[in-house]
Amino acid sequence: MDICVRQTHRLEITLLLLSTIAASALAAEPPRTPWGAPDLNGVWKIGIATPLQRPEGFAEKSHFSEVEAAAFLDGSYARRDEVISFLDGGEEKFVGTELWFPADLPLTEDRRTSLIYEPANGKIPPLTEAAKLRQAAVRQRDIGLPAGPEDRPLTERCLTGFLTGPPQTTGFEYNDYLQIFQAENTIAILNEMINETRIVPLDDRPHLPESVRQWLGNSRGHWAGDTLVVETRNFTDKTTFNGSGMNMRLTERFTRISEDVIEYDFRIEDPDSFTAPWAARSPLRRADLPIYEYACHEHNRSMEFMLSGARAEEARVR
Repeated sequence: MDICVRQTHRLEITLLLLSTIAASALAAEPPRTPWGAPDLNGVWKIGIATPLQRPEGFAEKSHFSEVEAAAFLDGSYARRDEVISFLDGGEEKFVGTELWFPADLPLTEDRRTSLIYEPANGKIPPLTEAAKLRQAAVRQRDIGLPAGPEDRPLTERCLTGFLTGPPQTTGFEYNDYLQIFQAENTIAILNEMINETRIVPLDDRPHLPESVRQWLGNSRGHWAGDTLVVETRNFTDKTTFNGSGMNMRLTERFTRISEDVIEYDFRIEDPDSFTAPWAARSPLRRADLPIYEYACHEHNRSMEFMLSGARAEEARVR
């Protein structure tokens, strides 16, 4: 009789453990759309305090200790406060610095020292000689006198933004939100910066011909299990990401790992520009805020001033 009681008790404990494991698995299941795909809809915050590249002094150390993490965040906040103090210190106050530099940017949950995990040193691989020449030409153009608006970068002309992706730029505080709209055969990714939208078909259509080039590239997506995989190519020579060129092949992965987090992973393959492929991973955190209009051109007189200044300098030289 005593043996039967013990066996029954063990069975009850086993069933309780199994039900607990099942409940935990159910709780971890990402929200799903009516057609069964993981639900990526919503507004997501890109910003993160973890740097893209591993800071100097950490060499091959891939993770901060608790003490190192706290010190790194303190340093980040101190640098932020210095910038705010500088911008707010003049006679004309720079309105909105508290919105530009929020105080709640965390490190990754596992306290990584860099978002880059490939290569193992947490650094962007060296540029090729061709990429160095290309960057030098861009710098020379940027310091020269513009003949017209076309001589200035797309960002200055409010045509594309430096946070619009792809890939989705990480680790920045300014307008660092995106909104995902999800349909059964299409994903749209709207960035707060310049309000640019990437339309990503999910219907197995082929990429555009290589002769058709776009500022944000040509994106095609598919589901690999519960991960949305977006492959982008056909960039132009007018946009770049840390030295990338028009032949960059970009693979992004969006995996909703909890109610409030999408794990975002991107991999860059561009042998024309980098001596090796590289990849990074960062969380997108759910935000209970709307995406606001980014009125880039309104009351923006910088282009007018730059062009008139260039004409005045030419006249002075003559």
